Amino acid sequence: SSLQPYIDKTMKQGVSIFRTMMRESNSMYASAPRDGVPVILRRRGDPDIVRELGLLVDEFTSWLERSADE
Repeated sequence: SSLQPYIDKTMKQGVSIFRTMMRESNSMYASAPRDGVPVILRRRGDPDIVRELGLLVDEFTSWLERSADE
C-alpha cells in the first residue's frame, strides 16, 4: 500500500492503529451523503468494500469495549 510508510511511522510513535484496512472507492462512497444511506447498508455495491467496512466496525467496537474496561 502507498500508505504503508505513514502507517509504519505512526506505529513507531506508539499510536494505536486499526489493523483492518479499507479501500478508497469514490464511486461507492460518493452517493452516501446525497442518498442518506451509509455505504454499509446499501444493497448494491462492491461486496469487498461492504465486507471491509463491516470488519472495521467490528474492530472499532472491540476497541471501544476494551477501552471501557480499562
